[in-house]
Amino acid sequence: MEQDETSETLRRVRHRLKGAEVKSSLFENDAPPLPARSPSDWFARKFPELALQYGPPMLERVETLLDQDSQEITPVALNEEFFAAVLGGDPELGHRVIYNVPDLTFHFFDPREGVYCETSEQKLVLVLSQYLIRCAAEMPPGVRMEELFGQLREEAELKKVVRRARALLAADDSFFAVGSPNRRLRGLENHGTMARAFARMVLKPRADSSLTVSDCYGVFNEFCQERGLGPLDRRSFRPLITDAVWEEYNLTVRHDVLGANKRQQHGWKGLLASHNGN
Repeated sequence: MEQDETSETLRRVRHRLKGAEVKSSLFENDAPPLPARSPSDWFARKFPELALQYGPPMLERVETLLDQDSQEITPVALNEEFFAAVLGGDPELGHRVIYNVPDLTFHFFDPREGVYCETSEQKLVLVLSQYLIRCAAEMPPGVRMEELFGQLREEAELKKVVRRARALLAADDSFFAVGSPNRRLRGLENHGTMARAFARMVLKPRADSSLTVSDCYGVFNEFCQERGLGPLDRRSFRPLITDAVWEEYNLTVRHDVLGANKRQQHGWKGLLASHNGN
């Protein structure tokens, strides 16, 4: 009798242990990830693809302490290529930063507006600094904070990364060219698109008419203002409208168009600006 009871008890224990193993395997993927071992490990986990492409985020020195049971990790230097790529953002999340070579400025993409907005290099330095602060806050004992929170966050060190980002995130003049899907909040390409619309909507071919570039410039800025776009400087206007008129009407700028002062000016013959019924 006692033997039967013992067997039944063992059977129940085995059943419970088996159930516990199944339950453990079901939730094993829900277990919290192990904490990062070092600053380089923290950034590699946060940006795994960049770590694979550019290598370890930091150079670190690892020393075994005298008790042989612990280590001291000292971050020595930043991998400038890795951190420059970090500044580039994550396009899959709608985050992107580029360096526009023609005007030597950084721009970040604002997904709410669907346009690129200019940003300063100082703000990018601040972004890097904040990343290092967050990393330091999650480090285990044994990581030297003096270097991570101090030396590596010095402005001179972070500016080196930003300078490297100029090359790594460089975009040439085709990135914001007229016809490109990329737009800036206040960019010449917006006026380029507007110039083509202006040529189609306002300019009309008429054999007995003529239009000076100067008069066209004034009407164009009115057209832009009505549509919420600021004025364009005269120097930038000339090449934009020249291309737009050629594409739409196959007319080139002449040098013998009479203006209101009866003097010859640059303009077009056979073209009329008809805006607001005028």
